[in-house]
Amino acid sequence: MATEKKTYRRIDKPTPNGGAYSIAYFRDDEGKPCEEKDAKSFEFVEYDKNGVLIKRTYTI
Repeated sequence: MATEKKTYRRIDKPTPNGGAYSIAYFRDDEGKPCEEKDAKSFEFVEYDKNGVLIKRTYTI
């Protein structure tokens, strides 16, 4: 049975831009989804309490 790799992490805490929670997406050096331990870049997406995207931040 294959194990699904976790390529993102939800953070249920207030965000810097006034959001209710955020999701961090992990990317390898080619920009493809990967596990956090292998990430070379990240995409942080902040959402309000209704699930509406309010801010997207990319890191390299």
